[in-house]
Amino acid sequence: MTTKVAPRRLGRWMCLALVMGNMIGSGIFLLPAALAPFGWSSVAGWLFTIAGVLAIVVILGRLAQRLPGADGALGYTQAAFGTLPAFLIGYSYWISIWVGNAAIALAAVAYLAVFEPGLAVPLTGAVAAVGLVWLTTAVNLAGAGAAGGAQLVTTLIKLVPLVAIVVLGGVVIGGGGRAPAVVPAVHLSFGAVNAAAALSLWALVGFESATVASATIADADRVVPWATRLGTGLAGLLYLFACSLIVLLTPLAAAARSTAPRPSARGPRCSSRSRSSSPPAPRSTRRSSWKWTRMARRSCSSLRATSHS
Repeated sequence: MTTKVAPRRLGRWMCLALVMGNMIGSGIFLLPAALAPFGWSSVAGWLFTIAGVLAIVVILGRLAQRLPGADGALGYTQAAFGTLPAFLIGYSYWISIWVGNAAIALAAVAYLAVFEPGLAVPLTGAVAAVGLVWLTTAVNLAGAGAAGGAQLVTTLIKLVPLVAIVVLGGVVIGGGGRAPAVVPAVHLSFGAVNAAAALSLWALVGFESATVASATIADADRVVPWATRLGTGLAGLLYLFACSLIVLLTPLAAAARSTAPRPSARGPRCSSRSRSSSPPAPRSTRRSSWKWTRMARRSCSSLRATSHS
C-alpha cells in the first residue's frame, strides 16, 4: 500500500520572500528614468503611494485572519458578494498578471544584454523573454515547495545588490565623495505628487501575493498578515531610498535618456570610449522607457506652466 505524501507548504520566510520578490521587479530598474523630471515631488509621490498601499495591506491582513483559506481578493469577494463578482475580480487580476509578466520579461532581457550583447538583437531578445516566462512557469508547475524555494533564492539575489546600492550611495553622498545632482525644483502640488504616485504604484503591485497563495501556506491566519505587512513595508522603504539615491547621483538628462538608470549612476561619467562599447537595449524596451519619460515630462511641463500662470 502506498502512502500519499502531503504537498510541501510555504513557511514564514518563503511567504515573506513571495511578497518582497513580487514587489521588487522591473519597476525599481525602470522608474528612475520616468520619475527623474519630477525631482523631489517623486519622493513625496513614493511616500503617498506607500502609505496608501500599507492601508490596503492592513485590510488584507485582517481578511486573511478571518478567511485563511480564501484565494486572496477572489476568495474574499466570493465570500462577501457571490460568484459573479468574484469571477470578474479574478479574471481582471489574471489579465493584469500576464500583461505585467511580459513587461518584466522584457526588462530582464534588457539588463541581461549588458552582459550578453547578442540579446540586444530584437529577435534574440524576444525569444529570450519567452524562454524566461516558460522557465518560471515550469518552476511553478513543480509545486508550491519548489516555487517557494526559487522565490526565496531569487529574492535574496535581488536584495543584496539593491541594499548595497542604498548603503554605498548614502556613503558617497554623506562622505562628500560626489555632489548630488541638480534636482529640478518642481513645486510640491497635488498634481505633481499624484502624477509621480501613479507611476510608482506599478512598482508596488505584488503586495497581495501572500493572500493569493493562502491555501498553500502553513498557519495562513498568522503568517499571511505578518509577511504581507512586513514585506510591503521593507520593499516600500527599499524602493524609496534606492530610487531617491539614483535621482541624486545621476544627472537629470542622463537619467531621462537611459534605459538602465541603475548602471548609469556608477561613479563619475564614463568616457566616450566606454559609452560606445556598452550594448544598446532592445528597441521594445527603449520605446517603453521613452514613452514613460515623455509622459513624465509632459506632466511636469504642464504643472510648471500652471504654477507660472
